[in-house]
Amino acid sequence: MAEDLSRQEQENELLSAYFLGDIREDIQYLGLTFNDIAWVMGNTLFGGGFLFLLPLPFWIKIPGLLLIFVLSIFGRLFSWSYRRRRRYRYIRQKNTGTGDEMEQLLGAESDGWFYRSGKMLHMVISLQADPWQTAVYNQKKQRINGFEQFLRACASERFEVSISSEQISDYQHELWTAKANKPVASEGMAALKKNRITMWRNMAESGEAKRSVYVLRLSVMEYQIDSRERDDETSEMTKEERQRFRMLAELREKLQRVLDPLTASGHEVTILSGLSMPELMGRWLDPISWERWMAAEGNWEQEAPDELVISLTKEDSKEEEADHEEKEQTDSPPRKGFLAVITAGLITLARKVGYSLRWVGNALHCILARLKTRRPRKEVLDDLLHIADSLSDLTLQGEEEEKEQQRMSALQGILFLTSPTSSGKSFLTANMAVAHSGEGVILHVVDLSPDRGTHTYLNPLRVSSSEPGWEAWTSRNAPGLTLWLPSEEQRPHIEETIRLLRKLSEQGPVLVDLPFAHPSRAELLKLGQAVAIVDGDYHHWLQWEQAAESWHGEVWLNQCEEPMTSHMATLLKEKWGQRVSLTFPHFHEANRWLFQGRPFVLDPKAVVHFIQVEEEQSHVSGNQAAS
Repeated sequence: MAEDLSRQEQENELLSAYFLGDIREDIQYLGLTFNDIAWVMGNTLFGGGFLFLLPLPFWIKIPGLLLIFVLSIFGRLFSWSYRRRRRYRYIRQKNTGTGDEMEQLLGAESDGWFYRSGKMLHMVISLQADPWQTAVYNQKKQRINGFEQFLRACASERFEVSISSEQISDYQHELWTAKANKPVASEGMAALKKNRITMWRNMAESGEAKRSVYVLRLSVMEYQIDSRERDDETSEMTKEERQRFRMLAELREKLQRVLDPLTASGHEVTILSGLSMPELMGRWLDPISWERWMAAEGNWEQEAPDELVISLTKEDSKEEEADHEEKEQTDSPPRKGFLAVITAGLITLARKVGYSLRWVGNALHCILARLKTRRPRKEVLDDLLHIADSLSDLTLQGEEEEKEQQRMSALQGILFLTSPTSSGKSFLTANMAVAHSGEGVILHVVDLSPDRGTHTYLNPLRVSSSEPGWEAWTSRNAPGLTLWLPSEEQRPHIEETIRLLRKLSEQGPVLVDLPFAHPSRAELLKLGQAVAIVDGDYHHWLQWEQAAESWHGEVWLNQCEEPMTSHMATLLKEKWGQRVSLTFPHFHEANRWLFQGRPFVLDPKAVVHFIQVEEEQSHVSGNQAAS
């Protein structure tokens, strides 16, 4: 009891020491703050002084001065200026607004990863923090210190901060799904697990189970951003592009300096500007619909058509085809048996010989189409045309299967993706794995980095692991993909890591997210192919020059556009004598998919880049085999 009391006294002392700040902004007198009183005094002196300059009688000037004083007080008390502007916008919105443009209603426009309101730039950030009551004293002290440094950084970088906190229903669909898919020992435990998940779901729907969410809005004037000349500028930029590039780079660095104290103290921050604002606005403006959306496990994927509608459509089409066939059978004589035997024999022959009979099917189709007008036996020609169509479809199917096999074999063996700096190796590891995975394809990802970056990009589900010291995760977007992470309780030794990599390589391709500072990096690279991940940042390239005098392996260029690709290729050729194997552009929509919890390669626009990557990879491997 005494220990609990002393711990509570320490926490109270901690809170009182750090949260007793300047409260002059909170002082009110008769409902007016210090700024309101200053505004009333200034307005009265200005308006009254103007009255005394006019040639009016004295008995009019004194009541006019008092009237200005009273109106100023009531205007600040009842916020007349704010109400007038709101009324004006409400009336004007009926005439100009269509009801579909949220940005016009809010007075802000989306500009990339931030919002612009005139000369004011706004950045909306989601802040996630662990529960306060369950944290220990040192964690609370660390978080308070981080928040204090965050406020000091905002003041030094001239950021205005607006913090919004609210309680929302705690829907944990991913956790519930993982627990529901976890195998149990008996039926009784399965029923207990089902009842517990149902209880959690009912508590979230009734509002009994809630969690805290925090949203930060950082605002800064554009003229307060000092645009400086940078080393990574290109000469092809216009004046406007160069100014915007400098402004965005400086804004990104200022934002990073402001958010670093929060991330260092145990908080998680995610930029939401221009990405998930519809969900936030729906949560604030229409909470009832948002609750239903969350209860139905809503996400940002496009709604698929209803299975019942699809089945009914298929049944209707089948009935129409059956009616059409019956009508044809009544009009034409019955199909002869030898034609069916010929069809089956040709299809069997195509399967045995291969899928190179596409030209035979096309030629047969053209010849029979010409002879159809000359021969009166319509039923025989229709059957032969059906045979030609079957051969063409079979050939196309064979080509698709051959392409799928080439796609499966694009990655072989063990690939170690490494870099001494943050150049996106975890992003490439996760997305390359999802791009090359599929049904019937076994692919493994081993993440040896301490930050577990691939786990963040894949957003997988936990499964039971048969390897001691390792955690196994499966991706919901890639059926044959398995993610292996070192256990936090028992870190595996280097011998166990080598044994696991060799065992996994026997099953299929293995992608390894290997930190450059790993103590056993040289020993691990002997097991497979090393891949250096280099980006277009010149400062990151300086770290590469200091870390590796030479390089034996492949080089992938990430986050690099066309003007910078040639410069980096020249540097790689001069420094290492290596050519760039693969090149990835800068994906601006990657953060959006990260917030949605889905790999970026699922974006239809991004698949094109990874398909090109696969073709280049197979071409490189073919050249190596030929040499």
